[in-house]
Amino acid sequence: MNEKKFNFPPSTWEVYRIIKEKKVVTSKDIINETTYSPRTVRNALKMLLEAGLIRRIPNLEDARQYLYVLNEKKREKKFA
Repeated sequence: MNEKKFNFPPSTWEVYRIIKEKKVVTSKDIINETTYSPRTVRNALKMLLEAGLIRRIPNLEDARQYLYVLNEKKREKKFA
């Protein structure tokens, strides 16, 4: 990923790295893996969603949460 294209804070890149590494995560998974506050994680997820780098899908096991995954379609267009 070309980090210069996006002007994200380091916390957002760390959240992106976790999603890329684990493939499917909840915001609680990210909070538990980092020392970030829930607000920091929410803001990072919002930035990544708005940039189209990740997708949010319903969690069928727990409707109160979403699952976050890489947006493969966006990556295909970017690197094609």
